[in-house]
Amino acid sequence: MQQRCVFITEMTFTGRQVSTERAERAGLTNNIVPVDELQAFTIDLAEAIAEKRTACHALMKAQLRILAGAQPNEPTRFRTDPGLAQAGL
Repeated sequence: MQQRCVFITEMTFTGRQVSTERAERAGLTNNIVPVDELQAFTIDLAEAIAEKRTACHALMKAQLRILAGAQPNEPTRFRTDPGLAQAGL
């Protein structure tokens, strides 16, 4: 799990694209689909999700609504972290 977090952090900070193989090794893929099958696969997946509407979907939607209304952290809050202060951030 920690390796996955490090990998995601690297992608986030560098903005670099990664190969399918590397993403798969890091456990970041659910499915790898050839380009010519992608549209059909995506439609099938969307239909499967739509058919299985459950309380889980409602919960996820509620959580996303809460996150959408969340306020960003104040920049001064990060000044309390000694590591960040030493780095001049």
